[in-house]
Amino acid sequence: VGNAWLSSYNLEKEGVLSKGWLEKHTNVLPSALVVVTTINEASVTACVVDRHVVQAVEDFRMTLSEKRSVPIHLVCLTDSVVGGQNSNRARDQLVAILKERICEECYLPQNQVYLLNYPKDLKPDEFETAV
Repeated sequence: VGNAWLSSYNLEKEGVLSKGWLEKHTNVLPSALVVVTTINEASVTACVVDRHVVQAVEDFRMTLSEKRSVPIHLVCLTDSVVGGQNSNRARDQLVAILKERICEECYLPQNQVYLLNYPKDLKPDEFETAV
């Protein structure tokens, strides 16, 4: 057949995935970890990182092998609403400051930390509703 890899692969013996691959990469060697936690309104308002957020990341980090780099992604859910008339702008500023502090205290880059307003940010948009 035209593809050397495909022609050398024995589909009858190997299957689509080798035996134990899914279990290995789920339990032993994950390619990434996602930590989902909550932060309360007081944390957002005061821009203070909850200790349980840092502890959750540290706990997962301790379970990882030192030989293999596994990125940790942190998702923080909050249902807080900040400010009055300019609540979106005020909240965005506070969330940006809090996110920066979370990144510093958890030793995570900004592109691996997500702060979501629950349930607003988790509601399906027009595209998702249409699908």
